[in-house]
Amino acid sequence: MRKIHADQGPRLTMQVSERERSLAKTAKEEFKEILKDLDSALEVIYDLRDAIVEQRPSKEDLRNVYRGRLLRYRKKITKVFNELLIRFKNAIQSLSDITDPDMANLKKVMVSEFDELSDGVESVLNLLDDADREGFTKELERLCTQMQRRGSSINEIIDNRLFSHIDSDILGKLKVSEIKTRIIKRTRMLQKIAAESDLWDL
Repeated sequence: MRKIHADQGPRLTMQVSERERSLAKTAKEEFKEILKDLDSALEVIYDLRDAIVEQRPSKEDLRNVYRGRLLRYRKKITKVFNELLIRFKNAIQSLSDITDPDMANLKKVMVSEFDELSDGVESVLNLLDDADREGFTKELERLCTQMQRRGSSINEIIDNRLFSHIDSDILGKLKVSEIKTRIIKRTRMLQKIAAESDLWDL
């Protein structure tokens, strides 16, 4: 991607190479799959929460009756989130060849969000290692709420900001028809305002 200075005025546009377009298309598909994997990984934690919260087991039950189940959840959570984070790391690296300032900023935001997600997973795993602690169920609920918010934030950044940037600024999918629709809507609004002004003149 290289900068092109317009002949008239201070406008600055970017010319996107075919290689960058191809990388962006591949990255978009990969991040779609990452969002699916994120939802699946979070569901494992939600299942754990629901299983515990519904029963409200005592510390003794958590240490004895639930021990095997909690170990299985711990193993599954570790597996699904490790796979997710590895996939995300590879996808982020694939964006490095797209030489675009906005993409660089988006990468930083996404990495920060996934770092927070990773910290949340670590907190859940640490909690599972101390299942008979006081307030285990309440702490699990709190952590799951945090994870849910983090998941929503990641979805918003990828689904709205990243995909929108790829479509409009890299792949150029902001088609003329979409622009025309906006112009038509704006024209109708101006006509309506003009008509209302005419009524006031009567």
